[in-house]
Amino acid sequence: LDPRDGRLLQRYLFEDEAELGTWQFSEDGAWLALGTTAGEVFLYGTATGRKHRLTMDGGIADVHASAGRFVVADAHGNVRVLDPERGRWLGRALRTPANRMNTVVADLGRGW
Repeated sequence: LDPRDGRLLQRYLFEDEAELGTWQFSEDGAWLALGTTAGEVFLYGTATGRKHRLTMDGGIADVHASAGRFVVADAHGNVRVLDPERGRWLGRALRTPANRMNTVVADLGRGW
């Protein structure tokens, strides 16, 4: 979807019976992050067509955009920060004591 007007720009199909679990546009609309129930995160550059695919241990529970990055949580309570421009994780996973995570909210604007 185009973040400006909601037009359908492209359809995405997932392999291995994975389903879309969550999605989030970057704050400037330049990136779309799609998280699947199979633990994959697909990043799509909305204007550039660039694509990245990353994985986590569990199904993706939530994706949150903050300060030009995405904070991604899987269903096992792991949290990672994703740099869409580089298409890679930043640092190691933060392992929370939660056995299950449903949502994540973060403010990376202060020195991440």
